[in-house]
Amino acid sequence: MPKAKFYLTEHWWRGAVVIRGERVSHWDLRYDEGKIPFRYWSLDKNPVYIKERINALEKECKEKRWLTFEGAIPPRPKAPDWLKPGNPNKSIPAHVDRLDEGSVTILSDTDKFKSFIFKGKKLKGYWIMRKTLPKELVWIFEKSSLPGGPLRKKESVMLNENELDDIFVNREIYSVERKIDGIKVFLEKKGEKIVSLPEGFAVPEAKSLFNTNFLIEGTLKDDFYVSDILRLGRRNLAAKSWQERKQALSSLNFNPKVRMTYSFIAKSPQTLRKIIHVLKLISKGCILKNLADSYEKEWMEISWRE
Repeated sequence: MPKAKFYLTEHWWRGAVVIRGERVSHWDLRYDEGKIPFRYWSLDKNPVYIKERINALEKECKEKRWLTFEGAIPPRPKAPDWLKPGNPNKSIPAHVDRLDEGSVTILSDTDKFKSFIFKGKKLKGYWIMRKTLPKELVWIFEKSSLPGGPLRKKESVMLNENELDDIFVNREIYSVERKIDGIKVFLEKKGEKIVSLPEGFAVPEAKSLFNTNFLIEGTLKDDFYVSDILRLGRRNLAAKSWQERKQALSSLNFNPKVRMTYSFIAKSPQTLRKIIHVLKLISKGCILKNLADSYEKEWMEISWRE
């Protein structure tokens, strides 16, 4: 199986003042396979934090120095010719920050499907690229499970506030919830019996907490905190968006021992920073869910890092 060296960088510059100088970013994943031109992919999300639905545009580069370049790129009129394509601005610099590097094993490399095993400090594991349409130029890049192996688990990441920009792309909106320490359980009401899934522990303390059939995710501590709902009566809600699942949760009548986790809405890194400033006073982390995503899609558990 072919092996190569990979380099993951963030390529960014400050936008126009009329939009508050917001950071304009994309991420480049370059492969050194020992030949020129080399191929690389321009990504719309940072794969260190976002593991699904990354748009990847395949490109070629004839300048080998781009493989390992990092640093500032002068405004276009002052930049060396080989760096000019890296800065579209006439008066401000652009920047290339090295995020990770390591080895990559190329398992499959066809016109419709590619798969890799990355061995970097941050980018690691089994990843795939697939096309939604045969003639489409953009690939979907995402982490996956090796065929025949265990299913990939949701991952926890540690961020500081300067890294929050990396998770906000394409005007996505997130629900932000306090991370609660306790025993995480899935509860299902069957008549009078409530059990936790998939561990199978009986939870007698949870009897009569709800007035309808449900399958629900929550945390059992001093009280029972409800964070998500997957089924209500005969309705399967797992494939519904988080916004729809939250509405279903709001329709349930809880007794005083049950609390529904409060969700803040973050539409920008600036809003998320304000929310995290509050949550840092009462918790060790938070859960981010995209309002448009089903339960099976990616969500992030974030711990604080100074």
